[in-house]
Amino acid sequence: MERQKRWQLYLIVAVLILTVYNILPVFFFHFLLQQNSLNAPIDRTSGRKVADMLQILARAAQLLRTGCSGMAQLLAAFIGVITFLYCT
Repeated sequence: MERQKRWQLYLIVAVLILTVYNILPVFFFHFLLQQNSLNAPIDRTSGRKVADMLQILARAAQLLRTGCSGMAQLLAAFIGVITFLYCT
């Protein structure tokens, strides 16, 4: 069995540190800052926003499925992605 090299140990430690570094902000945001956000009722404006986003994404998916022209497919995909990123 070959002995583990020193650089491999450094690589493992670096990957573990980066993993913890990337997970901690998610943990703090979701568990400490927004504790009651999942239990809060949805008001009319946020419900409309989600419904509008879902309608736009459904329309973009329908255009992609019907086999429209390449430019229309690109436009539908672009609108869907932008809407998803903007509304979330």
